[in-house]
Amino acid sequence: MTEGTEDLFSFGSWVRRRRRALDLTQAALADRVGCAEISIRKIEADAFRPSREIAEALATCLQIPPTERAMFLQVARAERCTDRLPASQTAQNVSAGHVAGCAPPLEALALDTIPGPAPLPAGSRMLLSHNPLFVGRELALRQLVDALRVGCEAVGRLEIAAVTGLGGIGKTQLACEFVHRYGQFFTGGVLWLSFADPAAIPAEVAACGGVDTMHLSSEFGMLSLDEQVRRVLRAWESPVARLLVFDNCEDVALLDRWRPKHGGCRVLITSRRRYWDPALGVQQLPLDVLRAMKAWPCCVPSARTCRPPILSWRP
Repeated sequence: MTEGTEDLFSFGSWVRRRRRALDLTQAALADRVGCAEISIRKIEADAFRPSREIAEALATCLQIPPTERAMFLQVARAERCTDRLPASQTAQNVSAGHVAGCAPPLEALALDTIPGPAPLPAGSRMLLSHNPLFVGRELALRQLVDALRVGCEAVGRLEIAAVTGLGGIGKTQLACEFVHRYGQFFTGGVLWLSFADPAAIPAEVAACGGVDTMHLSSEFGMLSLDEQVRRVLRAWESPVARLLVFDNCEDVALLDRWRPKHGGCRVLITSRRRYWDPALGVQQLPLDVLRAMKAWPCCVPSARTCRPPILSWRP
């Protein structure tokens, strides 16, 4: 039996080739999935099929796009034949972990230039569209890259950055611009949550695990809200690199309650709060008012027909 023919009939060999195409060792994949290395070996040897929980983690770590995730889970659980896996998922069409709907390789991140807006990876939940009139704030964008260690492997410490300032100064717009320019480099996608209403936060968290976002399971929508939240929080503590945006987070207790305690996530906060407990590891980025000429194109429809607004700024 040739390797190509084997791929059609063996789920284990399919996983092995996919793993190799993503340049992962069995130990590295096991660490990301959260299982023993021997489990990956047995799966690839077709000694046993993964549990549903492990199959869902495999789907995330092997970067299966949301549109093909349900089929992958069915094949993993032997509910469908391996030849039902979409052709786009075979190893021949995967190049160094960069597949359709997935983040580009970190080598594509040039630290000396600010990347242009780009589509977000599969699994993202972004509530705001890119603002084509956004100007300025280049320094602030670079400071966020440094604070969140974008392009660096997680090393056990959760990176949290807080954009702070007066209401209406542009905190949410800066976070939105950062997402649309740098979100492409987070393999697990970007998840935008509104913290404006503390009572609604559990629903915001649960929305991150649905079929249009992380797609944690095909039955996710039938689970209780508490179980949905539990599964999302557990996924956030995996080694997969994700960007979590907590917009309008004003309470230290809320941040401490909902932030992952470990894993590959980075957290970006927008807040009017000036002081954050250093014990939480928050790096603050205070935002000032933009100088008038830089802010002008964002405030009026046509710079040719309107006078620049009178703005106050620090000298």
